[in-house]
Amino acid sequence: MKFRFLGTGAGNPHPSRMTSSTLIEGSNGSLLLDAGEGCSQRLVEPDRWSQEVRSIVITHRHVDHHSGLPMLLSGYKGAQRRTPLEIHVHPDLMEPLRTWIDTLKQGDQHQPFELSWVPLQEGTFRPASGHDGFIWKNDHLAPDDLGGCHSLALNVAGDRWVFSGDIGSFASIEPYLDDTKGLIVESRHADPEESVTRAHKRGVKHIILTHVARDLTPFPIEGARWAEDNLVVDTNEFA
Repeated sequence: MKFRFLGTGAGNPHPSRMTSSTLIEGSNGSLLLDAGEGCSQRLVEPDRWSQEVRSIVITHRHVDHHSGLPMLLSGYKGAQRRTPLEIHVHPDLMEPLRTWIDTLKQGDQHQPFELSWVPLQEGTFRPASGHDGFIWKNDHLAPDDLGGCHSLALNVAGDRWVFSGDIGSFASIEPYLDDTKGLIVESRHADPEESVTRAHKRGVKHIILTHVARDLTPFPIEGARWAEDNLVVDTNEFA
């Protein structure tokens, strides 16, 4: 199974990185974790499996995690997509985000395919893309700040992988790392060296750092890999 980093930048524009978006292969299509600026551009680049996005998760309200959504929907509309698409978003964020999309005439009533909005809830997560996972709130935002911010764990080819999204501290994902083989963790708001050290102590074997701000030059960290835009990771690489 594969996942692909469409955007690995943070909130401030970066000369070589789009903003947060990760594509994760599933048994019934792909899951798009966040839809930052440029995700639609990356998706037209030539990986056929990447065209089959079935589910989208928006982790929180910050614009670098959903600003690419209107363009993505516009592209699907222009291509006369027919496959159903679902967008998972917290109920507190759903109304303003949906209103914005509808105002731009990219909502469900303007699409040639079935577009559904699904309330993002903590706990078991089984999207239409065929993934099996678990979602929880981390400490990047207050829980009442338009639903807060979410992290998720997914069963990827029989192994547990955790995708942090933005976090305020490593402590908000650390309790969820038991029996975790791989971790995708942001490096803008949590110290990357500390994250790598603590993850390894919890037994995580494979760590990829993402969400790189313009003022951060990726530096070697033993036991971790820095993500670049368009990096494709095949879990078969991690025996």
